[in-house]
Amino acid sequence: MATVTEENGRSSILVGGCWSRWHSFSAVLLAVAVCGTIVVSHGWQVTSLVMGGVVVVVVGLMLLRIHWSLNALSNHSEGLSESAALAEEHYIDVLLRIVRSVEARDQYSIGHSERVGKLAGKMAEHLGFSDDEVCQLGIAGELHDIGMVAIPEHIVVGKAKMGPQGFRTIKTHSQIGYDVLMPLQSISGVLDVARYHHERMNGTGYPQGLRGEEIPLCARI
Repeated sequence: MATVTEENGRSSILVGGCWSRWHSFSAVLLAVAVCGTIVVSHGWQVTSLVMGGVVVVVVGLMLLRIHWSLNALSNHSEGLSESAALAEEHYIDVLLRIVRSVEARDQYSIGHSERVGKLAGKMAEHLGFSDDEVCQLGIAGELHDIGMVAIPEHIVVGKAKMGPQGFRTIKTHSQIGYDVLMPLQSISGVLDVARYHHERMNGTGYPQGLRGEEIPLCARI
C-alpha cells in the first residue's frame, strides 16, 4: 500500500510538473506572440515574418491544447454515462422485485406483470418496432403496475368487495407508477404505459378518459 501511494505521489508530481511547465511554455509563447503583434503594428518588417510564424505556432499549440481538453472531457462524460446506465439497470432490477412482492399479496395477480411484458414485447415485434423499442416496451410492460406498491393491501386483496372510495384509491396507482418510472431514461419513450394502461378505447377508462387514438400506442398495446 505504501509503495502504491508513493508511486501515485511520484506520478502526481510528474504530471503536475509537466502541466506547470506546459503553462509556463504557453505563457512564454503568448508573450512572444504579443510582442510580435506590436512589432508588426509598428511596421518593423525585418522581423515580421519570423514573428508571424511564431504567432502561427502559438495558435496551433493552443488549438492542440483545446483538442486534448475536449478529448479528456469526452472520456469523462463516457465514463459518467456508463455509470448512469449501470445504476439504471440496478434500479430496474429493484423495481421488478418490488412488483413481484406486490403481486404476491394477491394470488390472482401473481405473474401478471411478467405476462404483460412478454405479450407487449411480442405484439410490438409483430407491429415492426425496432429491437430497442421491443425491449423498452417489454420492460415497461413488466413495470406498468409498479404504482400498486402505494395501494393498501386490504384494497388490493379485497378488490371484489371494493367500494367507490377504494376504487378512487386504486385508480391513483397509474399516476404513481408513472412518477416512479420517470427517472428511467432507457424507457423514457414508453412511460405512458404506466400512466394510461387503464384507458379504454371507448373513453370509459382512467385517469383521463382518453378514447381511440388519443391513447398513446404503447399504452394501447
